[in-house]
Amino acid sequence: MAERYKQILVAYDGSEQAGDALEEAAVIAKHDNSKLVILYVFESDALLTSTNPAVLTALETHHQEEVEMLKKILQKKIERAALPETHTVKLLTVRGRAKHEILTTAQKENVDLIVMGATGTHAVERAFVGSTTAYVVNHAQCHVLVVR
Repeated sequence: MAERYKQILVAYDGSEQAGDALEEAAVIAKHDNSKLVILYVFESDALLTSTNPAVLTALETHHQEEVEMLKKILQKKIERAALPETHTVKLLTVRGRAKHEILTTAQKENVDLIVMGATGTHAVERAFVGSTTAYVVNHAQCHVLVVR
């Protein structure tokens, strides 16, 4: 018998493949009546290394604007997936390195499936499986579904 997933984490970075991953995760969540956790990692080297208050304030403002835009985009994608209104969908936004935050969040949320795109938003990664995806596949303690 096929395994039913209780908690599904979708790593969403705004790329087309991440959108496809979200749609696939929604199909599985609907089928298995799973909780869907959508994770967006705000990854900025300046944010991770800067101590300049002006830089941090500007980045915080940009982060808040990005989160609001993200919520609108994800709401439309979730509506398109036709999940029942009673279905649990949780949006998390964190700061850090995506590959580490995906694994940390998966563990904290007791996830049994991670769904993510094969590549992310970085130009170099579009040519082949991205470094974040490869890292997650090799280090996750649960199933990982990579969507192309």
